[in-house]
Amino acid sequence: MPYIIVFFLSSSLMYFSNSRILNNKYKNSHIWFVILSILIVSIFAGVRNDTIGTDMKVYGNYVFLDSIKYSDFYSYYTSTVGWFKVEPFYMFINFIASRISTSPVFFYFFLSVLINTLMYMSIINFNIKNHINVAMSWISYLLIYYGYTFNLLRQSLAIAFLFIGFSYLYNEKYKISSVFIVIASLTHYSSLVASLLIIFSYFLLKFVKNKKLVIYSIIILSTISFIAINPILKMLITSNLLSEKYLMYINNSGGLGFSWKSIILKVPVIFVFIYAYRYSNINDSKNNDDYFFFLFIFILDFIIYQLRMINVTFSRMSLYLQIYQVISIPFLISIMESFKIFGFELPLSKKNVTFKIHKNSIACIYVFYLIAVWYYQIVLVGINEIYPYVSDILRIK
Repeated sequence: MPYIIVFFLSSSLMYFSNSRILNNKYKNSHIWFVILSILIVSIFAGVRNDTIGTDMKVYGNYVFLDSIKYSDFYSYYTSTVGWFKVEPFYMFINFIASRISTSPVFFYFFLSVLINTLMYMSIINFNIKNHINVAMSWISYLLIYYGYTFNLLRQSLAIAFLFIGFSYLYNEKYKISSVFIVIASLTHYSSLVASLLIIFSYFLLKFVKNKKLVIYSIIILSTISFIAINPILKMLITSNLLSEKYLMYINNSGGLGFSWKSIILKVPVIFVFIYAYRYSNINDSKNNDDYFFFLFIFILDFIIYQLRMINVTFSRMSLYLQIYQVISIPFLISIMESFKIFGFELPLSKKNVTFKIHKNSIACIYVFYLIAVWYYQIVLVGINEIYPYVSDILRIK
């Protein structure tokens, strides 16, 4: 399978880029491993056929080919109307790429290089205290999010800009953070709402001492919302306060808005949060703050994704939060300690036998979980319509 081969090669190179042995023996060798790792997945994205990805022919080929017609960006932006008049920074990226090459293949490569580079830089920024396994974060990115970059072209770029913007905010570099957040909003307008939500969450948990109370409050409020959402809609429609067209958003008579499939898929992630809290140095003030922020973002992601039962737009909004799983789970695993699964006493020798699980085992289990979820969503369900991978250039059919 082309995807798995490419993911394996790129992740392996990212792993070697963090090898102390190689970096001690060959100075700055990690840079070349990182470049190769990013190039592999970027070339793979660039040479795919334009049938790979639902929105490719709408916000991909047409927008790019339209940008070729103009000699300057001002004329291009002001003259474009209709479907092709999208967010200015996305149009600017199309225009810049069209100055270098008139081939859509180059544009998709150029766009992928930009997104992948931003993602790598974000991971490095979050890893200032060396609490995150960069290779694990990278393979998490490939399995969780990379597939969306084949389809959601504008939003994927906006998410990458917003992610790196918050990585600077996380390190209290507010000026450069603001620049990236503004660029994100000019790439896809939905990122403005997402940025306000994430920034509010960050400062709320930064200044509120009782973080558990904040977590419990949002869980209780969201549960009430899920249970009550459909009855409330019915009441508003019956009272003529809402149009009957909103009946399409009522999915069942019981009023529950839960997606049980998504809950099942999230269970392993929930267990990582639970075990990290029980078996780690979470009492360290910095780790404590990080833990509760990532937990809060995970809960928000879960809530907003569930709201797609009302409107499918919410599933796309949740991507701005889901991306934090790329760093949160590697962070949690890195601060874990070995913990006992079970123990017993031998009857004759009366020696205690203890079976422990190491955090590296948790990491392996988590990666296999991501592969299984990727297979289910991409291959079986067909999310983003990127499987099977087809490339005339690579002669893959």
